[in-house]
This record gives sequence, structure tokens and C-alpha cells, in this order.
Amino acid sequence: MTLSSQEMKVLEAESASFAGEHNTYLAQAIDAIRRSGDPQAAARLLRALSRSRDARPKQKTAQVHVSRWIVERVRSEPEVAAERIILELGWLRRLSVARNAELLGLRKK
Repeated sequence: MTLSSQEMKVLEAESASFAGEHNTYLAQAIDAIRRSGDPQAAARLLRALSRSRDARPKQKTAQVHVSRWIVERVRSEPEVAAERIILELGWLRRLSVARNAELLGLRKK
């Protein structure tokens, strides 16, 4: 399973709104989908985590953001395979890590 250059451009643009806090929750979503085979289950897990009293504001925001991305992605293509969502979340995470490294001056553009 691969992504076209156009699909990669879309993911790159979407990754711009994912901060460092998102990376943990992107990884959790990938793991949840691998375990359950259900992207919606991952979204529900992240929403439940965001309701935790222990979650800090940035964490809650990141959890809700990743959850919404999953819900919107499934809504835009209801028959999308779980493996496809895992692939896209993985790329979002990679692109987000690279962008954040650039912003922190840890990686050359």
C-alpha cells in the first residue's frame, strides 16, 4: 500500500497543525487500530483519554485533534481500510516529527 505524491502533499499540509504533543497520541491511535482493526475505536479511546482529570490542556487538545482527524478521515471515505488509516497516521507522525525538529533547529530544512 502506497501513497501518491498528491496524497503525501495533503498529509504534509495536515501535519503542519500537529505539534510535538500529538506524536504520542498518533502512536497510540496506530496501536489501537492495529489491536482492534477499528479506526473509530481509536478515536473513542483518545476522546476518553481527553476527558481524564489528569490530562493537561495541551494533551487534551492533541488527543481531541488526533481523534477528530480519524473521525473526519473515516467520514470522508467510509470504506477506508484500517491499514490505510494506519499508513496515513504513521506518515502524519513522521512529517510532524520532522517539522517540529526543523522548528526547534534540530534539523536542516
